Amino acid sequence: MARNASPAQTDLITRLFAGITEAQQADPAVQALVAPHVATIIAVRNGGEVTGGEAHGAIDALLTITRLGQATGQVVKANRYPGKCGSCGHNVAEGAGRIERNAAGKWITFHLDGACSTEAPAAPAARADEAGESLVPGFYRAIDGGTWQVKAARHGGLYAMAGTILPEVKPSWEYVKGGMSNLVGAHRLTADEAAAIGHLTHHCCFCGIELTDEGEGRSVEVGYGPKCARKHGLPWG
Repeated sequence: MARNASPAQTDLITRLFAGITEAQQADPAVQALVAPHVATIIAVRNGGEVTGGEAHGAIDALLTITRLGQATGQVVKANRYPGKCGSCGHNVAEGAGRIERNAAGKWITFHLDGACSTEAPAAPAARADEAGESLVPGFYRAIDGGTWQVKAARHGGLYAMAGTILPEVKPSWEYVKGGMSNLVGAHRLTADEAAAIGHLTHHCCFCGIELTDEGEGRSVEVGYGPKCARKHGLPWG
C-alpha cells in the first residue's frame, strides 16, 4: 500500500507553487513541467490526500522551476529521505530539501536556499533505547509513537524500517535511510503494544501471519502468536 505524502512534502509543494511568478506561469516550458502534476498540486492546495510518490514528482518539477529556472537546464531532485545537510550539517526533513550529485557522483542532501541553520549542529545522539542500552535487532516504539523494526545488515551494521499499521491490514515495513536516528530513546515493543497492533490489524506484528485460534489457540485474543511470544520474551497463556 502506497504511503501518503508527509506534511513536510505537502507544505513544500504549497510554498514552491506559490513562488512561481506570473512570467514563469506563462512560459510554455514551465507549463510542460507542471502539467503532469496539476492534479497533485490541486489536491494538496485543497487539503486532499496524495501519495508520497505523487508528491515527490511534483516537488522535483517545482524545484526545477523555482530554484534554477529554465536557463540552466539542470534538474534538482527532492530528498525522499531525511538526511544531514551538506552545507550546515543540520537535519533536512523528508521531502523538505534537495539532493545533488557531488564531483564524486555521490548524492548529497541540502536545505533549500535560505533554510540552513546558523547554529552549530549538535553532536550525534547515541543509538540507545530508553534504558540506555545499545539497540539490537527487534521491534521498537519510537518516542514519537511510530513503530519500527531494527534489522541486521549483511556487513554487520543495523538499519531501521518504519511500520505502517492499518486496521485489518497486514503490517508492512519500509526501509528509511537514516531511520536509526529516530530510535534514540525508543523502547522495545511491549506485550500490550504488540497486542494492540494484533487486535487492530488481525495479524501478528512480528511475523505478519494472520491471527487465528487454530493450533495452540488464543492468538486472536492475545494479539500475537505463541511462537513469537517465546521468541521475543512476551507473556502467553
